[in-house]
Amino acid sequence: MGYRRVGILLARNGWRFAHKRLRRVYRVEDLRPRKSERRKQVSAARVPRRVHAGPSLQWTFDFTSDAFATGRTFWMLSVVDECARECLALHVDASLPRATVARVLGELALARRAP
Repeated sequence: MGYRRVGILLARNGWRFAHKRLRRVYRVEDLRPRKSERRKQVSAARVPRRVHAGPSLQWTFDFTSDAFATGRTFWMLSVVDECARECLALHVDASLPRATVARVLGELALARRAP
């Protein structure tokens, strides 16, 4: 409940305060209402994920970054087989330009049956 609502309730009971004074007292006593987190609204209907019949039918890759204690960052590229839940490749480097990503995926496609 905010200070304006409190002012209305006090006025109903016969108390009269200037809104600036009421706001100042409200702020000094730290009586501000706590903001609750709003739930995210789902924008579209959810579609169930497809279940794949066997391994090597769908690969996913993800980029992750972290930093050493010295502050220097590094990046990781992980390629995972969705059906077998097997990590097919894990490449770590200071930077991952698209040529490096294409090379890693190309080598993986040659070593295994690409989806």
